[in-house]
Amino acid sequence: MILSPISGYLLRESRERQQEARRARYGTGPVSLRGSLTDAYDTISTRTPDVVFEFGNVSKASEEQQVHYNRIMARSAVGLNARSVDGLDVRMLAPYEQDKDGNSSKEWRVVVSKGGTEVARGEITADTRVVRNPDGSVTLEEATDGVTFEGTADNDILIRISDRQVNAGAGNDMVISLGGSGGVDGGDGNDSILGSVRGNAASGEGGMALLSGGVGDDRINLDNSMHVLLDGGDGDDTLDGTMAHVIVRGGLGDDRLRGEMHFADIDAGDGNDSFKMDLVALSLVKAGLGDDAVKGDFRRSIINGGLGDDTFDGRFRASNLFGEEGRDTFAGLYERGTADGGQDGDTFAVNAAHTTEFTGGAGDDVMRATTSFFATYDGGEGDDVLELGRKRHVSKGGDLGPGGLSPTAWKVDGLPGAYYAEGDLVQNVVRGGDGDDNLNVYGAPGDRSGLDEPARVSGGKGRDVVAIYGAMQRSGLLYGEEEDGEIPVLLLPYV
Repeated sequence: MILSPISGYLLRESRERQQEARRARYGTGPVSLRGSLTDAYDTISTRTPDVVFEFGNVSKASEEQQVHYNRIMARSAVGLNARSVDGLDVRMLAPYEQDKDGNSSKEWRVVVSKGGTEVARGEITADTRVVRNPDGSVTLEEATDGVTFEGTADNDILIRISDRQVNAGAGNDMVISLGGSGGVDGGDGNDSILGSVRGNAASGEGGMALLSGGVGDDRINLDNSMHVLLDGGDGDDTLDGTMAHVIVRGGLGDDRLRGEMHFADIDAGDGNDSFKMDLVALSLVKAGLGDDAVKGDFRRSIINGGLGDDTFDGRFRASNLFGEEGRDTFAGLYERGTADGGQDGDTFAVNAAHTTEFTGGAGDDVMRATTSFFATYDGGEGDDVLELGRKRHVSKGGDLGPGGLSPTAWKVDGLPGAYYAEGDLVQNVVRGGDGDDNLNVYGAPGDRSGLDEPARVSGGKGRDVVAIYGAMQRSGLLYGEEEDGEIPVLLLPYV
């Protein structure tokens, strides 16, 4: 199992509490527990052990834990996608991490190179700046004491290990934070803010450490960070990392948001912004003004597209999506949530849906779904096109028949017993709404036993065309509504 840094942090805290309990019960003498990795937690095995766990040696356990934590920090501090500053590249070595010569140290170390050639290295025991001298040499200088760590108007490289506030100043700066709770102000210029920051939840406004890129095309990349407010400012910024309890503001510009965020309040701001998220959970997301692309894995979140032609594509679980104004597009997988296109004509090209309510809203909408279980589709006002399922399927005998058939059986939550859906459509509700709608449901033939209710299709008000293909409807479940004495046009089921 691979844990994210945030999950790893929580796991380490749990282990620390377990160690405290063991020390209270057994003391601090060295004790060995031998067992296979596959054994239960409290089982002592007589087999040859795969690994030996040592409890009680507190200093060694603490040291090993710190080494592991520092390695996580070092990976984020390296900044794999960070730009160089005046041709200088910076590499951080975590405590006890070996360099290319096999040497290690208990302190953080920095290696500065230019054109692949090392030009400076040293241990980081205090806030440090990388200085380019008039003769072309590079040295490491400890920052002077003070409440803040100040940069210059030039292109600075600043390494912070304390809790001080960093003010990088003008220029294309690189700020590397090795923990700490202080904020960072990049100032004007194309800045990079890298590493890890943990704001103090017990102090300051909201307990947040403020990281501001300022004016310019900035990159803020934080891993294993908590209680932070990221503000990209004006410019085309990139905001990336693994964070929890975070506020993100993209500001003006075409911003890029990446990574993993929990308990987040995200507002990309004005501009054509793009989201490519590994995971967003328990969060509020606003794409803002512009033609935005919201992609990734979202869980238990609220997502607002804002004004503009937005695209939503990914996996949305227990989440509510609002396209709002603009001709929006909804694609991907949807589970136990809602998707509302809002104003204007929207397009729904759903790969699969489960227990989700889709609403086209005002405008001439197109709603299509290939695989759908227990979902509701409502075109709303406007002349809509609604289409569910696959148009054709190939039988075992090689014949082409109406209605799609999924290549695999689906186990669907909500169905009684061990019932499997052998088709693509199970117990959906389709409503055309007001307007002259065109509804097509390509239902796979087959047994629909185990369902409390069959699917229902309603054309709504207007002169609708409704067609059902496949043996999936009962008598009386295909209908329209009268409007001004006119009867909707209905094409009765094909079987």
